[in-house]
Amino acid sequence: MNKVPTPETGMARKQAADALTKALVTPWRTLKLDTRDRFTQETLNTLAQHRQIAEVDAFLAAYHAYPTQPVDSRQYHYLRRKYVNCIPMQGPEELDTLIRAVLTNPASLVYKPGSRYRIVAPDQRIVVLVDEKGIPVSLIFQPDTSTYGAPLCTIQDLLD
Repeated sequence: MNKVPTPETGMARKQAADALTKALVTPWRTLKLDTRDRFTQETLNTLAQHRQIAEVDAFLAAYHAYPTQPVDSRQYHYLRRKYVNCIPMQGPEELDTLIRAVLTNPASLVYKPGSRYRIVAPDQRIVVLVDEKGIPVSLIFQPDTSTYGAPLCTIQDLLD
């Protein structure tokens, strides 16, 4: 990947470096749940089946008390990964640990197929989504990266 960058790729890499550096320290945003969305509905239905678990009950109680208010995106994604995707996790801080591991691995590939950066771990098991402002958006486990196109660079390229 260490090709000499053109002015366009040089600027794109600088923007990527800025966003990914911010993502390491920027808190997750809030998320307005759209119950018409298939993934949101799947998540809420699955979480309802686990309501006897305190962390799920607290999240659902807060959401149902104020359904038009945004929720903590980090908590939502943690619960989705744990209870919908059945990925063993102890708490939402594990999402932060995974993000840090992918974003600091020099071999991770950086893509930008649209408005978000997709940083793919070298083993291809995890993709971290980061918006252009450097806010973590999500993690995808076992992703299909075939639609991402060519990578912009590696994390190592951003460090050089």
